[in-house]
Amino acid sequence: MEAFYLHSKVELKQVRQTISSSDLPDKDEQLAFITGYIALLDDDFTGLDEQTKAQIKNRLFNISDFDRDNLYLYCNFMSFYDLDSNLMLSKRLINHFKNDSDIAVQKAILSIISNLLMFCIKADRYDETIFFIEAAQQIDINPDLTFYRGAIAFLRA
Repeated sequence: MEAFYLHSKVELKQVRQTISSSDLPDKDEQLAFITGYIALLDDDFTGLDEQTKAQIKNRLFNISDFDRDNLYLYCNFMSFYDLDSNLMLSKRLINHFKNDSDIAVQKAILSIISNLLMFCIKADRYDETIFFIEAAQQIDINPDLTFYRGAIAFLRA
C-alpha cells in the first residue's frame, strides 16, 4: 500500500516480481491486489481481467473482522463494487468502527464516506447519502481530519 500511496509503479512492479517468485500461501491473492493497485495508479481498468476484479471484491467483501489496513484496502478498491454492494458494506463498516478513536481509522471511514457520497451523487441516489453524512458528523472534530471533513462538506453542498 505504501508504494501505491507514493504513486510508485516501479516499486509496485518490484513487489509483484518478488511475490511472483515467492512461495506465499496467498500468492495469487497478493498478485491480484498488486495488479489492482497498478490499474488504479494508471486509472485504466481495461487491462484488468474480470477474474482479478472478482478475486479482490470477494476477498474484501468476505472479511469478517476488518482492521485499519483492510479499511484502506476497501477504500482503494471501492470502485470495483456496484453501488448497492458499497452501500451495504460501508454501512456495516461504519457501524463497526463508529466508536473507534484511532485517527487513522477515522480517516479511512471519512474517506470511505467521501467515495460513497461521490458514487451516490453520480447515480442520483441522494436519499442514500443521509446515513453517511450523519455518520461523518458524529466523528469528533480533529485537526488531522480537516481535509476529510472538508471534502464531505463540499460533497454535501
